Amino acid sequence: MTGSVAPVELVVIQPTPFCNIDCDYCYLPDRANRAVMREEVLREIFRQIFALKRAQDTFNVVWHSGEPLVLPPEWYERSFAVIGELRPPHVRIRHEFQTNGMLVTDEWCDFFRRHDILLGVSIDGPRELHDAHRRTRGGTGSFDKAMAGVRRLRTQGVEFGVITVLTGRSLDCAAELFGFYEEIDPRAIALVPEETDGVHTGNSLAGSDTVERYKDFLRTFRALMKASGKAWRIRDFDAIGQCMLAAPGAARGNAQAIVGGFLCFDYRGDLNTFSPELMAMTHAGQRPFRLGNIMEMPLADMLAGDRARALAQEVAAGVERCRSSCGYFDLCGGGSPSNKFFENGSFASAETLHCQLRIKATADVLLQDIQSALSPGAVT
Repeated sequence: MTGSVAPVELVVIQPTPFCNIDCDYCYLPDRANRAVMREEVLREIFRQIFALKRAQDTFNVVWHSGEPLVLPPEWYERSFAVIGELRPPHVRIRHEFQTNGMLVTDEWCDFFRRHDILLGVSIDGPRELHDAHRRTRGGTGSFDKAMAGVRRLRTQGVEFGVITVLTGRSLDCAAELFGFYEEIDPRAIALVPEETDGVHTGNSLAGSDTVERYKDFLRTFRALMKASGKAWRIRDFDAIGQCMLAAPGAARGNAQAIVGGFLCFDYRGDLNTFSPELMAMTHAGQRPFRLGNIMEMPLADMLAGDRARALAQEVAAGVERCRSSCGYFDLCGGGSPSNKFFENGSFASAETLHCQLRIKATADVLLQDIQSALSPGAVT
């Protein structure tokens, strides 16, 4: 519904824009900035979130958009205490950290355990794949330090998932990636095709054969999982598989496409919605995507203001284009507004390479598996 406001499902907090490495596919423009969110900004963010009548009783807070571990555990202990002071008794928060793993220490492991953190490690596979794109500010590879962090997590008994960015080269390395995951044994795996997002305007996946190569990669990976008996949770397989099992016509909810489903705050308290990839970026005509600043304008007013309504109308137009033109609509509910904007130049657009891969190709591979399993004479 045009201009509607969603219940809050996810809050993304950027405690600092700074990152200790310089990945060549990163979407953030300000990752050399060492600024840190002030306590009064954090306090005001959560005071107002908890005051929203539509805030859900359970939601996740993701510490991301920069390398969160460049700040010490003590900073987060204080931040969690502030949030705890404000949190209504009936509200449950689950904290998530997305890290490159290079700064993990025993102290961090203790922190992760005590606070039951959902931890994701960004790692792109074996050294030759990882170091091709995830390099230090001095231009050297970051694989050894990332793996040292992974080994420490395993030694300390801290569960973690991984996010792997799939580049053009990765699509030829399904077996190598599978073997790498067998070595590090993550709780869950997110295979994310390289995106055209933010300041990252190139893409090694651009090419007429990419969709078929991506399908071949997924088929090989799934065959290896089946042969080995591995039961890893693979994010897109799980999400799309659940949608396929849903009642016909029951479109997947898409919090990215409704104002307020995602609340993304940068270190200054600036708010954007729809996606963290829009942080610090500007719309056509050089209008910022930001809806305002939490220290200058009430959150409820930002979500209901003219700027939010204008963006929501453009996003809703794109959702309707998807609904009317795409047979896969029920699997994504209209796709990612940020991918539409950065690939097509407008939220009010439909298909992207991102959805061709993560939604359509993944669904095709899953459906082929189902059809094969149901065919006469199939061996299960």
